[in-house]
Amino acid sequence: RIEVTTTVTTPTTTPEEVDAVATAAERAIAGPVTLTRGEVRVTLTGQQIGTMLEVHVDPSGGLELTIDPDTVLALIPAEQFEALAQGPVDASFRLAGDRVEIVPSQDGFTFDAQAAADQLLEAATGTGPRTVELEGNGAEPEFITEDAEALGIVEQVATFTTQHPCCQGRVTNIQRMADMVRGTIVLPGETFSLNGHVGERTTAAGFVGGGAISGGEFVEQIGGGVSQFTTTMFNTIFFGGYDIVEFKPHSYYISRYPLGREATLNFSPPVDLKFTNDSPHGIYIDTSYTDTSITVTFFSTTYADVETTTGERYGFREPPEQREETDGLALGEERVVQSGRQGFSVDFTRSIGYVDGRTATERYTTVYLPEPRIIEVGTGEPAESETPTPEPEPEPTTPTPSTEPPPPESDPEPEPDPEPTAEPDPEPDPDPEPDPTAAPEPT
Repeated sequence: RIEVTTTVTTPTTTPEEVDAVATAAERAIAGPVTLTRGEVRVTLTGQQIGTMLEVHVDPSGGLELTIDPDTVLALIPAEQFEALAQGPVDASFRLAGDRVEIVPSQDGFTFDAQAAADQLLEAATGTGPRTVELEGNGAEPEFITEDAEALGIVEQVATFTTQHPCCQGRVTNIQRMADMVRGTIVLPGETFSLNGHVGERTTAAGFVGGGAISGGEFVEQIGGGVSQFTTTMFNTIFFGGYDIVEFKPHSYYISRYPLGREATLNFSPPVDLKFTNDSPHGIYIDTSYTDTSITVTFFSTTYADVETTTGERYGFREPPEQREETDGLALGEERVVQSGRQGFSVDFTRSIGYVDGRTATERYTTVYLPEPRIIEVGTGEPAESETPTPEPEPEPTTPTPSTEPPPPESDPEPEPDPEPTAEPDPEPDPDPEPDPTAAPEPT
């Protein structure tokens, strides 16, 4: 027989503590709880809250009612969670009539599951309101309203418009380019590249076929026509007084553009339009269009006053003749497909008076190549002529010639006007085969 030594212990919980937890749990599931943030409302039913509740023994030995943060995440619909957890929004600009307004920045919000679980438990088990504003971690945007205000985008500083015929594929490309550039901000000291901003002109990017120059001929090419936008933007840069880093006029003169003061564009091989915002203010680029025009406008703080002069044409060069064989014409037949025009040179200047008192004069020379006269020469089968057919008599007889005259030879296409107007001109852009030796960059 052994006498066992024992120690008296007491329960870690009491009936009163169990009753208190049970009462709190009953209160928690008695009705829904709504978490809000701005316009977003997430409502959890009493049944959903019941699935979240857990009871634990706390370090002091008492009972503790908790909600698992992971269950909170699991029960919030994905679309509502995305609305609750919003990233910060940078300040931006928008056009309002003839001026630019600042759209204020907005702080972001990071969803904190543990904080949400604590708020949910407190609202569900307490005696106060069962709708609470969700707490979380704020996130500040990188570009705040004060940054936007400091850019000084307050007035129109330059604008330019060019005209074009309506309802052509090239107009679709011009307007697509305008849509992609509209709203761009160029910061002080930043260099803007039109090719870099827009990227390659493809059907996937919304571009269609339009006029272009290839090997001296006017052809159809995806993205053709964007040089009209390029020329319009070039002139806006020009009259804004900003630093022109890179541009290239068309190889051939096009009468719809300002003489000499124009620019083409191509993605590969690269022919780009670049400028540097050398002012202390930001630039907001706006674009607009009609069926027959395209406009590019810069908003900023006035940086310079610009005047320009354009000289007379000189250095005329006669068009070369190119003869191309084609089996689409009968042997020896000829057809003029491009009439050709003279090439020439022209000088223009830009006189800049900066607001700080500085002045500068820039001189440019644009060299237009002579547009070749292109003649197609037939290599196909010779035109068939009528052959006398003998009468089907049993005895040989003298053949009787046909009385029908032979078909006339095709006349070559009439040559186009050597100085076509802006309306029928095909658009020679982009220039897919730029020749730096033939059309040097303006100096």
